[in-house]
Amino acid sequence: MVKWQTIISYGGGGISVIFLIILITNLSGISYSVSKDIFCTECYSEIKINSTYWEIKVEHAGNKDVVFKKLSRSRTLYINLDKLDEFLTTEPRIKTEILVPATKETAKIKHEEYGYLRNLRDGDVLISRGSDRFVIHGSKPVNLTVKWSFNIDDSLIKAVNIDPTWFGISITYEQVCHNEYFKRIERTYGKCIFKTQTTVCSDFPINLSCSIKEVNITQPNAECLISTIEYIDTINICRNVGVELENQFGRIKFNWEKEGWNCKLNNFIFECVHQRDGDIYKGKTSGQNYILFDIRNFKMESNIDVSSIKEFEVEKI
Repeated sequence: MVKWQTIISYGGGGISVIFLIILITNLSGISYSVSKDIFCTECYSEIKINSTYWEIKVEHAGNKDVVFKKLSRSRTLYINLDKLDEFLTTEPRIKTEILVPATKETAKIKHEEYGYLRNLRDGDVLISRGSDRFVIHGSKPVNLTVKWSFNIDDSLIKAVNIDPTWFGISITYEQVCHNEYFKRIERTYGKCIFKTQTTVCSDFPINLSCSIKEVNITQPNAECLISTIEYIDTINICRNVGVELENQFGRIKFNWEKEGWNCKLNNFIFECVHQRDGDIYKGKTSGQNYILFDIRNFKMESNIDVSSIKEFEVEKI
């Protein structure tokens, strides 16, 4: 079991709040539970803490230790936010934040599952005596899988279970491409030079012998077209004709063009309509032949027998 004074030795920089929480949960009288692995783009993972002895607060405390007490016999520990680099280290790295329960008036967001939440502030109680909770929030691309990262090798620390995975999905489009050609003209501009004639007499002052010569005159502050070069360029034009999706639930592969379908990704739902029924899904009561599949969990709905489509493959784990 870790003593709270031992945590101070980890305050040399480069650590996160969650790293400290792992250390703190090894203190006497503290237990925790973590929400499950999820597929997400806006990711929220709740950590529930039960503490029978310690209260944990946070504040910016300058040069004080990463964890400190204000009173020697107090059961309240303070985390010094000035000694922390970030809230959470992830692999790969994404921006994260800690959210705590809030009232409707003070909330930053209202989460469907976790209710009203706001950002962590100076003086907040992160872990109170009794039951408490907070939420880790991160944003990531749909195709990225993020793992919470802990580089901990210490015999004093129990197995780390505060490490949910935020799953992504691999989306690979099958495409048909062709080259298109177009003309590009490159023009060069420079100083404007004009030819003119002038009379030159060589027997001054009598001026009986004179001749006419051509001379160049430059027009100041003006640009004229000097040369023109014509190029033929190519551009590669591609269109999506199929897709392969893969995540923790399995794999879906569908070449919709070969089967005479039109498909579009609408938020997290691939909406597929038979080509004879148009290219936009109009709803389940529209009379269209449709296939809907959710990329988050591979749930599928259709009004046809999908197994009859040769180019539609589903492999669930």
